[in-house]
Amino acid sequence: MHIAQSSPSPRDPDTEVADVLALLCAQIGETVENGLAARRYALTGDRRALAGTLL
Repeated sequence: MHIAQSSPSPRDPDTEVADVLALLCAQIGETVENGLAARRYALTGDRRALAGTLL
């Protein structure tokens, strides 16, 4: 007899990143918007990603 194992449902990597980023921002007292801007800057090196932030 074979017992089927249920596999976890696939998650969107961007959703996982957003969840972790939201927790980090909450811990350091930063807004999620500024956290996302910092992430965009880190990934691209484009300083325009930081426009409108206090970073």
